[in-house]
Amino acid sequence: MLQQFFLHVDTTGLAVEIRLNGIPLVKDAEGSGFQETQPVNIWLKTGDNSLSVHLSAPETSKTEAPLEPTGTSAQVRLFRHRKGSAAPDPAEVLVNFSWSPDNNNPGVTSHEWQETVDIPQESLPKSILWSQAQSISSISEQDKQGMFKSLNALATALNQNRFEDAFLMMQSRYQDEASSNEKPLERVKSAVLELWTMMRSEPGLNMDLPKFDELRFEVIGQDNLVHIHWPDHEAPIMFSDNENEIGYGIVLYFASIDGKWIIAR
Repeated sequence: MLQQFFLHVDTTGLAVEIRLNGIPLVKDAEGSGFQETQPVNIWLKTGDNSLSVHLSAPETSKTEAPLEPTGTSAQVRLFRHRKGSAAPDPAEVLVNFSWSPDNNNPGVTSHEWQETVDIPQESLPKSILWSQAQSISSISEQDKQGMFKSLNALATALNQNRFEDAFLMMQSRYQDEASSNEKPLERVKSAVLELWTMMRSEPGLNMDLPKFDELRFEVIGQDNLVHIHWPDHEAPIMFSDNENEIGYGIVLYFASIDGKWIIAR
């Protein structure tokens, strides 16, 4: 029977980075407080999965004064969702990590923690990413140019409101999302096109078209994904207004499948 899995994160006064199977799902450098519960089926695979947590002192803080050690804490849980519950509800906690200061550990300069969790085959559907993506040992200049060409084509389609074309370029990503959440692909497509339409209808919202020389290409995951991003943004495609008060980003991960670079996530 297929299951739904969630990652719950609650941190205060700490910079945190959390990776699931080598993919950064949570990054917060400010330490002013982070709380989120997100679905993670598309990042899981059957068999062994690694969850890693990195805690450190925050680079900056929105608070007027640094938090005392007693004001710092972290809790990370990976859990199986209870069938029938409308909101994320743990039926089984698979991984539970917590940190708080004590006499032996009064503050955090750096703390690393990792655990492996096994997901039974019957709990997840077959995934394009985990079953077909090839291992990436290196990225050539030709590889980068090929991925950038696809990225630029996607950005152009979105900028011209050609949402059907844009969705087709990302179909592998959304096919995995649909199957992992037991939803028809057309239902996912409808929601994605509605979101894109809303984004493009915001007055004064313009796309920051990516330039090849400004982007970074980083091999992540289990050496099966390439994350393309700006130096200071996770998303290579950004929509923002002139005052930067409203912004939307589309995070993209490429995989090599059958010798072609496709948007896998």
